[in-house]
Amino acid sequence: MLKKIYDSRTIGFAVLVPIYALALWVGLLAFRLFPDHELLVRFFTADAAATAVIFAFSLLLGNASVYDPYWSVAPILILPLTVPLLGGWNTGAVILLALVALWGLRLTWNWSQTFMAWTMQDWRYDMLRSKSGFAWPLVNFFGIHFFPTVMVYLALIPGFFFIRHFTRLTLLSFAGIGVCLAAVLLQATADRQMRQFRQNPLNKGQVNREGLWRHIRHPNYLGEILMWWGVFILMMSQASRLWLAVVGPLAMTCMFALISVPMMEKRQMQNKPDYADYQRRAGMLLPRFK
Repeated sequence: MLKKIYDSRTIGFAVLVPIYALALWVGLLAFRLFPDHELLVRFFTADAAATAVIFAFSLLLGNASVYDPYWSVAPILILPLTVPLLGGWNTGAVILLALVALWGLRLTWNWSQTFMAWTMQDWRYDMLRSKSGFAWPLVNFFGIHFFPTVMVYLALIPGFFFIRHFTRLTLLSFAGIGVCLAAVLLQATADRQMRQFRQNPLNKGQVNREGLWRHIRHPNYLGEILMWWGVFILMMSQASRLWLAVVGPLAMTCMFALISVPMMEKRQMQNKPDYADYQRRAGMLLPRFK
């Protein structure tokens, strides 16, 4: 009985909420430590401090998955807090915040649907832990916590520039908005189709070849990549001279294409005998229509 209560979703959320509240508070304190520094430096300091809090609790609880919601929650909190320092609320700030909130809230909700208990750790973290041995704390911090935080930080930089330099909406601005909305719709559709597929017990151990998954093996990862390219396009509509901020969406693309996808592909090949055939028929990150 005690184990059932201990491993419940309710207890899990009760554990995570105060941890994230503390991380937010520490992040705000860190942001105020260097008032004379460039905003991007202060933002990174706060982001890193909040990540350190999450990491400390992941060690305390023995579960690196404590970090999982940070990916989608942090941008929703960071943007409105920094808007007043970027020149105040304008049409561009409202639009960007709405897009990021739509993306983040949907992704967080999808995470909450698969979250079972705070004692359950992602299979990828289990694999890394078994391989890293005594170096696990370093792998945990730099690989699971700090590296994704840096990726989100880089991806948000074009958004900061978009707000700071916003004057009016252009055709390129509407193109960026369209890419962001398409990304959210793609992810929402892919996740819904996967949930429906898994709800059928007859599909256990099988490859999902329905809907979007018929043509592309990782539509949810593609949606994540598109979201940040959409933010970059928005920035280019207002400050094209800052094109070096392309490092954000480019880094995000490389992370998914070179790390996340290969890791998932290897696991699928081990667990699903017909996955090799699926690889030949469906594209990895770009749809293959046959």
